[in-house]
Amino acid sequence: MCKKSSVRASRIPRFLWLAAFAFAWTMAGTGGMAFGQVAGVDDPADMADTSGDIKRIEAWVEDGNLNLTMTVHGVFAPSVGDTPAGMTNRYYYHWLLDTDNNPSTGYHNSEYEGNATNLQNPIGVDIVVQFGWRDGNTNGVYAYDPLTEDEFFQDYEYTIEGDTIHAIIPLVDLGLTPNDIIAVSAFQEGASDGWSVDWIESAVLALTVTKATNPVPATESVDIPRDVTLSWKPGASAATHNLYFGTDGVDINDATVPTEQDLDVNSFDPGRLDFGQTYYWRVDEVNGAPDFAVFKGDLWSFTVEPFAYPIEDIIASSNGISEEGAGIEKTIDGSGLNAAGEHSTEATDMWLAVPGDDPLYVQYEFDGIYKLHQMLVWNYNVQFELVLGFGVKDVTVEYSTDGAEWTILGDVACAQGTASSDYTANTTIDFGGVPVKYVRLLVSSGQGLIGQFGLSEVQFLYIPVQARQPEPADGQIGVSVATTLAWRAGREAASHDVSMGTDPDALTAAGTVDAPMFEPEVLDLETTYYWRVDEVNDAEPLGMWAGPVWSFTTESCIVVDDFESYDDEENRIYSSWVDGYQIDDNGSQVGNLESPFAEQTIVHGGEQSMPLFYDNTGAPASEAALTLSQDWTASGVGSLVLHFHGAEDNAGQLYVKINGTKVAYSGDAGDIAGSEWISWQIDLAAVGGNLSNVSSLVIGVEGAGATGVVYIDDVQLCPSSI
Repeated sequence: MCKKSSVRASRIPRFLWLAAFAFAWTMAGTGGMAFGQVAGVDDPADMADTSGDIKRIEAWVEDGNLNLTMTVHGVFAPSVGDTPAGMTNRYYYHWLLDTDNNPSTGYHNSEYEGNATNLQNPIGVDIVVQFGWRDGNTNGVYAYDPLTEDEFFQDYEYTIEGDTIHAIIPLVDLGLTPNDIIAVSAFQEGASDGWSVDWIESAVLALTVTKATNPVPATESVDIPRDVTLSWKPGASAATHNLYFGTDGVDINDATVPTEQDLDVNSFDPGRLDFGQTYYWRVDEVNGAPDFAVFKGDLWSFTVEPFAYPIEDIIASSNGISEEGAGIEKTIDGSGLNAAGEHSTEATDMWLAVPGDDPLYVQYEFDGIYKLHQMLVWNYNVQFELVLGFGVKDVTVEYSTDGAEWTILGDVACAQGTASSDYTANTTIDFGGVPVKYVRLLVSSGQGLIGQFGLSEVQFLYIPVQARQPEPADGQIGVSVATTLAWRAGREAASHDVSMGTDPDALTAAGTVDAPMFEPEVLDLETTYYWRVDEVNDAEPLGMWAGPVWSFTTESCIVVDDFESYDDEENRIYSSWVDGYQIDDNGSQVGNLESPFAEQTIVHGGEQSMPLFYDNTGAPASEAALTLSQDWTASGVGSLVLHFHGAEDNAGQLYVKINGTKVAYSGDAGDIAGSEWISWQIDLAAVGGNLSNVSSLVIGVEGAGATGVVYIDDVQLCPSSI
């Protein structure tokens, strides 16, 4: 059954992709990134050479690919120097796939080379996926039929990280569809351990996702709005959903009585949730008749937003004369404060000063007006504080929105520090939600009589009534001109006033909306826009909370087609770009004959381009047509740009048709045979016609008897010149 090789397998690595996927797999190994079910099998350490001793295999389906991992107890692919003493650097790992989940077909792995395998659940192996490793190099990376040893394909995408290999194989290459159920097993043999064989029991994997996946909010996410609506991606066969929801993760994971039963939608409104509370939830997917099978879901969790948030951008000042290295900034820089809110006893982590000629004050300025909830105070806290009494005691608290007109909040007696390293804030000053930009403490006495005054730390908590978390993000570039603006609404906002413009100091009213979402009028290419959202709440004394000014810069060109969205399953490239299949006077073929149908080696940008094969020996021209419904006159569009790459011996005249108007390539006729990407810019002003309603784009090659292939990529609408 084992098909080995003495020829090194050739593989063209795509290093950037592999590096990115190596990190993604690290998450998948813990169940965090696999979007479907994961079938996994563990195996104990039972071989002399741990580097060849399989520890675990996993399989799952994602984006039309079968993902296979194998982890060993040692190093998966050790160098010759790292091979255990007395062992040989030669390993052959095999994933075994029972593609019809039928033990009676294919190679039955109850025995191997005349010896019983003693597996409790032998399978009928239809495909073996092999990874060979010899003398520190690959030595057979392919899939084959174990009965005939005929190869299905050579080479597959993989990455190796320490003790684990992760292989990615398109389902279509394995003759599988997303609706199949397969069994997966594995074994390893190698000269490294005298050709002893390490067998793994099997696991069954339904390629179609039957469990609920993709929870919203994402599991373990924090700062979730109180009025969140839960949603998820349903299993493919789910007819209804049973949902479990509560604050105890163990109870929710083990629950058998749903919070909501037989939901016929994949969403759930739990009602107004509690501030700061962590909630757990689970969705079991239920099939319809006749079996009504239930697929237990994973345990998910999220934590609701706190009632108030800390203000981060603060400027501290004082008229006191500070000790060197103990300036007033020490009260807001977090020095000496750990994650549990405990402050140190180190003097260098605190502020200490003596008054000048005027009464001592401490002032804090925020970066804007906030609805202030509380001020937390950590008083001075050196080891001898209880004896010396450096901390402030009696203070008068004032606040202001402009730094000129002040309102007295009241007199406060600050508690003394504990002189211990587990000291937490022990004075809370309640502001009751008044609008504040400045806070001032007028110090009238200290905890002792020495005449020096200090503080360890202060924090200010605000209620988030202003708009925040803009989408696009503040300063984002390359934003689509068709973008919809969104933001996280201020708490209890009844409506939202949106202002926009290209001058941050001269924004104009753009509209008022009831939901935190706004569709601006037509945006221009390559333009920076500024915008602000003022939250209106009729119940608030202030009435309106002005938001910060955000900005974004629009894209330089609009993508007509970058060919990145096409796949080999449901969105094949030739389904959108209609070619000459079964059309007598059109000699074109879009896409490769075998998957991947989109070109993945000769690309201009991203990872895919469109191969357009043309044969005019029996047709006047070869064309591929894309159906559109677009306005090519808006947003400052002035040109159509496409990129093409020829091939040796190509001939013919490249052209496009826009709503039927033909434009021939005006460059060197030999460019179609070139081996470099060429940018072709077409002036739309010269095309004419109704470009406000473009319904079709055709790319073609004409010329009697001309044959060849031309690659097309990054078709864009751009300004008049780029």
